[in-house]
Amino acid sequence: ALVYLALGSLEIARGHAAHAREYFELQHDDRWLAHVTETEAQIALGSGDLAGAIRLALEARTLADSSSDRKAAVSATLTLGRAQQARGDLVAAEATLSQAAELARSLGRRGQLQAVLGAWSEVKAEQGDLAGAYALSREALDAGRG
Repeated sequence: ALVYLALGSLEIARGHAAHAREYFELQHDDRWLAHVTETEAQIALGSGDLAGAIRLALEARTLADSSSDRKAAVSATLTLGRAQQARGDLVAAEATLSQAAELARSLGRRGQLQAVLGAWSEVKAEQGDLAGAYALSREALDAGRG
């Protein structure tokens, strides 16, 4: 589904995500449902459905927390922050992305940390805090060096 989302094929992405949701619901697998739900949140965000993206990201975060899947928790929190930013709620987006960065740092997930810091730096820049945006961008670059 994420490949089709990246290619801009939202309907195909939705179909794949729906199929995955059905499968993991039948398996009663909250861990994988967290990932599927976060994917659905990204699809909603990509289609401009900000309310749906926020609702799905929060649902994914709940599923991730209940299944102790911290990777899914970081992804869901990142998607939530991006949806809040797209909605224009920069204060909420900054708080959410700060939380996502803290979690990614604690896990040592460099790729996720870089994505979170990049999104957070965009929020800082949009708020006019160019020094803060620069600091986050530097941290993202340093994280990539391992």
